[in-house]
Amino acid sequence: MDQNTRDIINRFLDKNPETRLQKPEEIRSHPFFQGINWDALSKLEVTPPFVPAVKNKESTQNIDKNFINMDLKKVLIEETPILDDSFENFTYARGQSKGKNDKKTEQNNNS
Repeated sequence: MDQNTRDIINRFLDKNPETRLQKPEEIRSHPFFQGINWDALSKLEVTPPFVPAVKNKESTQNIDKNFINMDLKKVLIEETPILDDSFENFTYARGQSKGKNDKKTEQNNNS
């Protein structure tokens, strides 16, 4: 994985909302997206690098059969282990902040 890819992933996953990459203008200007013409993209003027051949809108011919045949009840219940330490010490709790605004978040939640 190249440095720009690694950097953008790390910045998206930053636990601190104050330093996390989340503003659209900052995301667009990240080196990972160098060469993207955002104006043309928003106007749908960019030719996709790959257009899969499909028979119709409901076609699943380009999706691996293992995914199509998965038992979703089983998949949603079982936990998938992470095989490396990419997310070591990463936590998430909905509505909780670990940044500078902890007191503000706490006050807003108690209001």
